[in-house]
Amino acid sequence: MAVTGQGTQESPYLVRTRDEIEEAFQMSRESAVSGTKYVKLVKNIDGKWGQWEAINFKNVSGNNIDFDFDNHEIANYYSEEIMFYMNESGDTFRNGRIYNIVSQSRYYVFIGGIKLVKMSISSKIYEQTGNSVLLYNEYSKCAVRLDIKDYNPLLTEFDQCIVSFAGLNPNVPGSEYQSEVTDWMINIDNLNSSNFCVFNSGSGHQVIGENNRIRGKIGTIKKNTITNYPAIADSVVAFENSVFSYEMPAYSGTVSSGQATTIIGTGSTGVINSTLIHELTYANYTMLNLTPETDTDMHSADDLTEDGFPVYIVNP
Repeated sequence: MAVTGQGTQESPYLVRTRDEIEEAFQMSRESAVSGTKYVKLVKNIDGKWGQWEAINFKNVSGNNIDFDFDNHEIANYYSEEIMFYMNESGDTFRNGRIYNIVSQSRYYVFIGGIKLVKMSISSKIYEQTGNSVLLYNEYSKCAVRLDIKDYNPLLTEFDQCIVSFAGLNPNVPGSEYQSEVTDWMINIDNLNSSNFCVFNSGSGHQVIGENNRIRGKIGTIKKNTITNYPAIADSVVAFENSVFSYEMPAYSGTVSSGQATTIIGTGSTGVINSTLIHELTYANYTMLNLTPETDTDMHSADDLTEDGFPVYIVNP
């Protein structure tokens, strides 16, 4: 079937397949009528474990795209290249799910340049050889899960990370807020990197995450010598009013810097599960505005509230 609709808010382009999505995006960019173009997914897309072909509009300037999944999903694909990379200038994906996306060996960015609103995203990656999995996205009321077996970056001259935010744009008020009310789960079984953090700012500008939950683990650090112990977030990424239950491994190798890593950005506030931080020499969070809690206390609403991180019971 061909794409139907006019691309307006009242009559969006209606899409049913991966190819129709790409066609609608191309029509949106090339429209002679300026302004945001609207695209709506009208049925689930089940890839049946075929290979996803990249949809990449990074270098195309023009009309922004608002892609409403309308509570549908794209699922069950292999993806070794880019899945979606958009214009970094206001494109939005909302109200849907992208899950069961499997990569045997991934170098390219998975999803990038998009404002994600009420989206659920998950992927299993057996080997990640590129520096970032998610690049220059914004997240609002999202759930994100990445399971990475081996992280083996090829470009070792750069700092490595999994999620790289765009950060503050001086011309856009509030652009430093890149992750709001979002649930993160990022697991890395084997980390083979000398200078790593889970979250960073690719622009080097301030990033603020607000009311987030950050969970997951780094299993094993493979290198015998590293420059710095890995961080959850670099120095310019601050998670405010957030919960950290992230497991960091003990390390018996050599840290050449000789310094303890401040494993979370210094502007962060909230609580951290201290039971899960197994490295006592090279992992530092004690000077931050985070309240350390044991694993037992992290599961107690009364204990968290008493320690200054109020947990509210919301009645249905």
